[in-house]
Amino acid sequence: MENVQDPAETTAFFEKFRPLVVASGHCEIVIAPPFTNLAAAVAAVQGTAIHIGAQNIAWAKEGAFTGEISGPMIAAAGATHAIVGHSERRQYFGETDETVLNARRLRSNTGSRRLCAWASGWTIAKAAKPKPSWSASFRKASPA
Repeated sequence: MENVQDPAETTAFFEKFRPLVVASGHCEIVIAPPFTNLAAAVAAVQGTAIHIGAQNIAWAKEGAFTGEISGPMIAAAGATHAIVGHSERRQYFGETDETVLNARRLRSNTGSRRLCAWASGWTIAKAAKPKPSWSASFRKASPA
């Protein structure tokens, strides 16, 4: 949902998107708009098989972490998924395997599902095979 700036644009996006995927049953569809547009997105997909996710989730359930969005806040907005470990978060905000794993582990406390983005598409395309650290991180984060 690049370049969607406000709730009205989010609603307009889904007006065009919903008909394109109405018959899709072979996969789960999750769209992650900016946090300020989550409520509009949730309303726009009501009654469809489209799920709404947050673009990020804080590694702590609560506390004084200015600007971070916690799992309960995401759930209150109606989103059911959250992206964890996106390459932009790692590159620009210094997220590490440890912070990603902490956010991933909060799943059981908040009920939201996580979309783990261990590497960007560009990184995977450039690599002959995934780095061992990605596999190890994924194993650590996977529920037992």
